[in-house]
Parts: sequence; C-alpha cells; structure tokens
Amino acid sequence: MTDHADDFPHTEEINLRPLDDDCRLLGSLLDNCLKVEIGDALFTKVEKIRALAQCAATLAQKGDATASSILSQRMADELMSLPIDDAMPLTRACGHYLNLTAIAELQHRLRRNRASAKNPKTCEEVFNRMIAEGVSPDKLYDTFTNQTVEIVLTAHPTQVNRRTLQYKHTKIASLLQQNDRPDLTTEERDLVVVDMVREITGLWQTDELRRQKPTPIDEARGGLHIVEQSLWNAVPAYMKKISAALKKHTGRDLPLNATPFKFSSWMGGDRDGNPHVTSKVTAHVVYLARWMAADMYLREVDALRFELSMSQCTTEVWKLAKRIIRYNNERLAASTGGAAEYDHSRAPPETGAGTAAPSLRSSKQLTLETEKQLPEGMVIGLRPELASGLSTTWECMPNVPGVLPGQDIEGGSECDFAIEEHEDEGKDIDGAPSGFPHVESSSALKDKLLPSLKQASSIDRTASEGLSDPTQLRKSLRTQRAAAEVQTFKQVHEHAGFHPYRIILGDVREKLLNTRKRMEDLLNNREPEQGVEYYETSEELDEPLREIYWSLYTCGGGVIADGRLIDLIRRISTFGMALLKLDIRQES
Repeated sequence: MTDHADDFPHTEEINLRPLDDDCRLLGSLLDNCLKVEIGDALFTKVEKIRALAQCAATLAQKGDATASSILSQRMADELMSLPIDDAMPLTRACGHYLNLTAIAELQHRLRRNRASAKNPKTCEEVFNRMIAEGVSPDKLYDTFTNQTVEIVLTAHPTQVNRRTLQYKHTKIASLLQQNDRPDLTTEERDLVVVDMVREITGLWQTDELRRQKPTPIDEARGGLHIVEQSLWNAVPAYMKKISAALKKHTGRDLPLNATPFKFSSWMGGDRDGNPHVTSKVTAHVVYLARWMAADMYLREVDALRFELSMSQCTTEVWKLAKRIIRYNNERLAASTGGAAEYDHSRAPPETGAGTAAPSLRSSKQLTLETEKQLPEGMVIGLRPELASGLSTTWECMPNVPGVLPGQDIEGGSECDFAIEEHEDEGKDIDGAPSGFPHVESSSALKDKLLPSLKQASSIDRTASEGLSDPTQLRKSLRTQRAAAEVQTFKQVHEHAGFHPYRIILGDVREKLLNTRKRMEDLLNNREPEQGVEYYETSEELDEPLREIYWSLYTCGGGVIADGRLIDLIRRISTFGMALLKLDIRQES
C-alpha cells in the first residue's frame, strides 16, 4: 500500500471511525471463513500469533521496548515451532488480512475525498491555481490540448497478483462502497454482506500463486487486462473531468479527438536479451491486442445502439442509413438468388423497451462455436464492473438488455424500406449504383456526408472533425435547433418508424465482428475470410460515430451525445485499434 502522508495532514481532524468499521467488518468475515476452512484449532493459533504481534507493536509505541522485545521473541518461538502444514495457512491468512485492510483504506480515502469541499489534486483545483499564478486561459488551453503524455506498460516482475484476485479485490471494494449507502434497507445491507462473504470465501479458496513461469504472451495478456479492468473506464471519466475544468477556467471544451495521454507497451516487443520474444510472438501479441480492442468496442457499440432509439437525424446521417439498408437488401437478395421480401409477420410491434424487429440481414449471433474459437485467455464480457452488476458511477445502474431470439441484432429497421425516392436518389451519394459498399478515402467521405458543414468556417470544420474546441459549434447547433419551427423541423428530420442511428451502428457492429473474426483467424494460423469489410484504422471506426454525434446535436440531443457516445469517441482516439502501441526494442 503506497504511503500518502500528505493525504492526512491533521490526523486529529479526521474521523477514522468508518475505516475502523470497514476493517472490523472485513476482518470478521475472514475470521468466519477461516474457522470453516482451516478448523478451530489452527484458527486459534492464528489468533494467538496476531494477538502477540499486536501487543508487541502497542508496547513499542508506548515506549516499553523491553516488554515488546519479550513478546516479539515469544511470537518468533511460536512461529518456528509450527509445522509447515500449519505455517502455510497462517501465512496466507496474514496476507489476506493485509489485502482486505488495504481495500478498506482505499475506500476510506475515496470516502474522505468525496466529503472534502476541495481536493488539491483535482484538475479544477490545479487549473485554478495556475490561473491564480498568472497563466493566461488561452495559454493554459493551448498547452494542455497540444501536449501528449505517453505511459509505457512493462512486464513488472513484482506484480504477482493474479488477474482473478485483482478482480475479487475490485468486487469487494465495490461492495464496501455500496455498503456505505445510507438508504439501504436492512435486507439490502444483509445481501451486500452475503456477497462479501462469497467473495472472501472465493479469495481463500483461490491459489494466490502462478504455478508456471509466465511467457511473453502471458505478460502481454496481463498488460491488456490492465486496459480492460482499469484504463478502459478511467480514461473517458478522467477526460470528462478535464473538459469540465477547462470549460470553467478557459471557456473552451476539450476537442472530441484530443489525446492528452497515450499508452504503449514493451510486452511482446522487447527482444533485448530475451530469446523467447520472436517475430511470431510479436505478431501474436499484435493480433491479440487488436482482437481485444474489437471485442471491447463491440460491447460499447451494443450498449450505445440500444440507447440511441431516436428517429430524428440530419440529412447526411439519413442518407448513410439508406445506403446501408439498400446495400444489405441487395446483398441478401444476391445470396438468396432473388429479390428479398420483408416478412412483416416476423415484426412484432415495438414495446416500451425499444427493441427492433428482425432486419433483412441474416442473423449472425455469437454461437457456442464462435466462443470456442476465442483466443486463449480471452473471455467475452468479463469486465469487472459489468460482471459484478455494479457501475463505477452508480451501484444500481441497469445492464443493457440482451438480444432475444428473433430480435434484430444488426441495426435494421422494423419497417420495410420501401421509400419513394426522388430521381436524384436512384444512385448512392457518390454517384455509384446503390447497394455497393463505400470504399472511398476518409476525406472524400467527409466531403460527401457533411455538405451542411462544407460552407462553415474553418473553425467549425476542424471542430466537427474533433481537432479543435467544439464549444462554438455546439452553441450554434443548439441555437439553430431552438429557433427552428417544430413542425417544419420534424418534416425535414423525422423518420417515423425507423432508427437511423441503430442502422448505422448495426453496420459498425458487423465490421467489428469481422475485425474480431479476422484476428481470431490470424491467431489460429488460418487464412482470414476475403471480401468482408473490417476496420483497419481507428479513423474508419471514428467517422460514423462523429457523424452520429453531430447529428444528435443538430436534432437537439446534445446531452445524449455527450454521454456514452463521446466516451466511445475518446476511447478510440486514445486506444485506437490496437489498445497499446507496441514498442520494438532489438537491443539497447
């Protein structure tokens, strides 16, 4: 546990009662577990050793070194007389007591920071201090948005905790946080304690040690799990705090694609003095990282697609949604050897949950066979905060509903796409026959999908591309929406019965599935399937999401855009399609 002496400047002013309560609670639960697991006789020995250690420490603090030395020697004699079969459980018990105490201390620090009126380490306080010291708002903004800090992950040899134990510690910390809620009923608090008992019992019954020497690929997996378990949620949450602090002190928001920090790794690329890191190992680590990136983006897109149930969108987004459906209709027709007919009998009316009926695309839900092909060590959906049912922001946040048999998972509409087209809509936006996938460059696609921004100022254009302060563009779009006549606006932007954002995100989802499947094939030394669209660069994934973002702002949904969607855009800018940039070192 890192010592943060500056966190406790005046001990007499700090209420340590909640910390003491948490330590007693976790300690008593571990005591009950040990009585069952190791028996009363050995538990009595554990208690005796703990009592001797505590008394020796107390006497030393009171200045009685002689008595403390006597008790310390007595404890040493007791330990030396223990057989190895008793010493091992005692050592493990002491380790678990210390780990649980560290979890309680961390929870208390978080509790104290929330209760504090000011935290000198927050972005807001740091920026406030810089402004007070004479740094101009413009210089503060320009310096911060133009800087990049690269954090390098290495295979640290002292990290001995297994991923399973780290997850259980995270779960216990979340339960402690939930136990702090004053509005819990007696029954709910009892259930939280029962969950703690379950996790602590699982801790004891889990081997703390790795029994095999980790390979370079194992080390790389450990680094990727750090991204999954910690950085994936921490990065967008921290960037929201940065953006809010910048807005308060400079009047300008953080650009959408700002990357004040990046992450890289040596694991799988450091060949200096390590003959086990070969070119094949490096390639495997790269494929593994891209597989995990596609998998985690896929989870976010699934949740985002469920949230974006709106039927209003900009003309550009609507054209893109029509292109996707026309292409899928023609693809299905080609695969079935004839025209595809939409089966309205399979389309139940939409319920309050906002689910959509099947699209014209054939369902490609994950099957057990697909899960069998996952890369070694990878498990779908094992993010701690999701598996535990807890959220980093609110403990009772509901999970996104899953897809039931017969539901659309590909983003199509529950209505037949039989829209009367004008003469100029017989072709796709780029003039090609409708139904062909777009393969044009990023810049060309932007020009054709954003005609409304082509005449905008250069500041607005760079803001829409995520390269500069989006404050003025957001304000302009909100003003235009507020000034628009309601019925006229609906006639232009409302598409009743359709979910254009879900259509586009369904296409994004399919390409992410293809990307993940491609990495699975490469990891298993198989030739990837040809002729399927997948994501090669982060820009390809970022483009449709930014189109949706500005469409939501145009249609009055800016507050929605600045939720899960902006978090995903910022994750893409930070992690890209490889999560961690791999540093290759042949020799130092």
